[in-house]
Amino acid sequence: LLLKKDFQAFFTAVIWVTLGITIPLAVTSAYFAYHGLFQAMLEASILYNLSYSATDLSTSSALKVGFEFLNLAAWIGLVGYLLLVAKIKDILKRSYLPLFIVLLVGTPAAVYLSDPAKRNYGHYFMNWLPFIGLLSAFAFHVVQEKLLPNKEQPPAVSRQPAAARLLPSALLVTLLFFTLSPRASTYVKAFDRLFTSSERELRSPIAIYVDNHTEPGEYVLFWATHPGENFMSHREAPMTALFYPNMVNSSKIAQRLNDDFLSDLQNNPPILIVDMGRLTIPSLDPAKREEQKAMGVYPTDPPDNLDEVLAFIAENYHLENIIKDKPVYRLRATSEP
Repeated sequence: LLLKKDFQAFFTAVIWVTLGITIPLAVTSAYFAYHGLFQAMLEASILYNLSYSATDLSTSSALKVGFEFLNLAAWIGLVGYLLLVAKIKDILKRSYLPLFIVLLVGTPAAVYLSDPAKRNYGHYFMNWLPFIGLLSAFAFHVVQEKLLPNKEQPPAVSRQPAAARLLPSALLVTLLFFTLSPRASTYVKAFDRLFTSSERELRSPIAIYVDNHTEPGEYVLFWATHPGENFMSHREAPMTALFYPNMVNSSKIAQRLNDDFLSDLQNNPPILIVDMGRLTIPSLDPAKREEQKAMGVYPTDPPDNLDEVLAFIAENYHLENIIKDKPVYRLRATSEP
């Protein structure tokens, strides 16, 4: 609209978009303010995230980690980006210049902003996918122009949608990506077990163990940040702050949640605590914690009460079993049902 100098339509669109953003925010803010929770809402939704993003967990590069997760797709997208830069003179003459400007500027911005706290979580790199998709399409378009020059085609062929003509190539690329992906063998095994094995199970082995070795209504803690296991084992955790000890200690709301975690642990100790063995989460085994420190993956800004939490668990729990390399600790003076 700006390029067409249709300023009235542009500002009308801006006003509608602004209203679409502010009205839901105003209603939500009014609800929390009515209950006296407006400041808590700000801390949980905005201020905590800013503190979280400003606290590095590792020294890894978002670019390196993103390429490891997205693998071949990221490399094809990189080829598309380089081709975009190489053909910039031709692109400046095209009518779809704004789209390419978005790709040129937005791609490095997405890479830079994808993981500011360096947590290395795979879902942080999902915002790369729209850019990778468009850049990959551009890369294949350039290759197609070189390998298959545009010639006079029969009317029947020219009337076919471009998507239909490119479908065989797209299927071939998808097959190659699946075959070359290191996860391909895992997918094949999963499908094979799903359709042919008599031992199909929708729950994890640790969730099945917990379900079989506790009574309904008893609390179980999966250390740490694994609420899905609570769901699959049909056992609740005694606390709401399940993301302990992942909280950023410099945040006020995180400090309150950390205190609540310890209080809930002491007042309603779970029957079982399962150490899920996440690399960047302090292990419940003192020897493994020392290994984490030596590897440089131990949290540099742990909760103030972490030592107290670990001491409480060490004093009140004993190792009952190890399921799939995951230690299971049982509350002392309790026994299996």
